[in-house]
Amino acid sequence: MKFSHKNIYKFLYQFLILFGFISNITLGPISSRRIVLLFVLIELIIRWGEVKRVFKVDIHKTRIAILFLLGCLLITFVHSIGARPADEFTKYFTPRSLLVLIINVYALGIWCILEFKNYEGFLKMIVAIMILQSFFTYVSAVYQPFRIFVAEHFMSESYLSRSQNVVYGYGGRAAGVGLAWSMGSIVLAYGCFALVALKGSSYINNLWFAVFYAIILGATALMGRTGLVVELALLLYYGVRDGKGFSISKVRNVLGLVIVALVAIFILGKVFSRYEAGAAEATQEWMMAFTDMEKVESVNNGVVDDGFPPFSTDFIFGTGLALGQYKNFFFTSDSGYIRSYTSVGVVGLFFFYIGILYLILSTISKSVPKTTRRLMWVGILILYVVEYKEPFILMAVYVWQLFTMGLFVSRDAPLKEL
Repeated sequence: MKFSHKNIYKFLYQFLILFGFISNITLGPISSRRIVLLFVLIELIIRWGEVKRVFKVDIHKTRIAILFLLGCLLITFVHSIGARPADEFTKYFTPRSLLVLIINVYALGIWCILEFKNYEGFLKMIVAIMILQSFFTYVSAVYQPFRIFVAEHFMSESYLSRSQNVVYGYGGRAAGVGLAWSMGSIVLAYGCFALVALKGSSYINNLWFAVFYAIILGATALMGRTGLVVELALLLYYGVRDGKGFSISKVRNVLGLVIVALVAIFILGKVFSRYEAGAAEATQEWMMAFTDMEKVESVNNGVVDDGFPPFSTDFIFGTGLALGQYKNFFFTSDSGYIRSYTSVGVVGLFFFYIGILYLILSTISKSVPKTTRRLMWVGILILYVVEYKEPFILMAVYVWQLFTMGLFVSRDAPLKEL
């Protein structure tokens, strides 16, 4: 690509749109995702002729998924009638949250198809955003003034309400700009997923793959263990994806660079200890917590055992509540599945998760190579496994990325074998 002013402006526009959507930065009373959605919808209206062609070629295939999601939407709408206001201890699976998910996925997916020429350009933009967020994460891990600035200007109220976020990071965690905790770490993990897709299609060489993967994985380790586990699993998949057995040579360079990156973070933490004493120790303790089986078990109990009600007729269509008190029971689980079960019941849960699955799979045509479909299934598996811990699907980013990748791989099929 020639570096003309036009191309530079286009790159910056695409970068800012996707950075704002993926990061969901808090900008006073509004989030960057809402601003991005407004710009995207305006552009789609202006380019309506092109949008209609995308609907005709690609989007019409998702109509079964929409029927399932509309079924879930109807249940949430019925529950919303006369519901008491949400507060710190009462949360709902609302019609608005589901509509926002659907609109974001479709609008941004169509926008990407119109803006990016191919699969490669789309994935490289995602990687570039994750590299920048990784840089922010490293800086926040070792330099408290930066973390304070980001927390006060770009993070949500729930993040600011916990003072340890500014002192050591939440439980010793670092944060990016608009990305934090487990949800932020999963966003970074899908950057590594994009790298595996690029490498499989020979769009990136071994050296840059290893360097970029190590940068993102090191940052994820400082932000959230959930994303770290996903990235290690992806690395394992990368090692065995050719079906010829595990190849240690494929992952050796990446793991070596990760170790170097983490050691560097620890050293930098010591160097900047005059800004926040004990930060390096707090981060090290948090990162190693996943090796403590008692802590792992306590997390699992918090996900499953807390607030899981026994089945009754109340949970055929749910109660409307994701968190809060219902009769003599308190719903307190973090699990996306349990929150869906309590709020929209068994019927709504089926509609929602089958609808999301159909939404992604319907974009993948039969002409796509088996190995490409296998990679998409790995992405879907990750999506549904991490939903066990928290309601990640409603974050929209993960569903959108897989949905858009599906649109691209079908358009570009047959791609180079993954």
